[in-house]
Amino acid sequence: MDFDSKKILQRMDKEEYEKNKVDEMFNTKHRLFEFLHFRLKTLVNLETSQKLGWYKRRWGIDIKQFYNPKDSRVIGDLDRIIEELNMELERVKSLTNKQFRKKFS
Repeated sequence: MDFDSKKILQRMDKEEYEKNKVDEMFNTKHRLFEFLHFRLKTLVNLETSQKLGWYKRRWGIDIKQFYNPKDSRVIGDLDRIIEELNMELERVKSLTNKQFRKKFS
């Protein structure tokens, strides 16, 4: 069998790129949830809340539309979900204490 090394290298580069994007997506998600848990604990003295649970499930569903963790397959545009997660992190950081309590506690 004759293998085309250029195609193999392109496939390996694509897999490496996707792996880096998946890692970036999950790191951003973890930063968002760590911030939420920290602020919830310091502001309201709660570890978690039902509203936070619903919020996390919603993001889990959104992420599964772009990435299938069972077979490590990228389905959609990871840059888009990373951008949405970053925007959400900034939005949550800018909430006042009153707004944060209303939304998450």
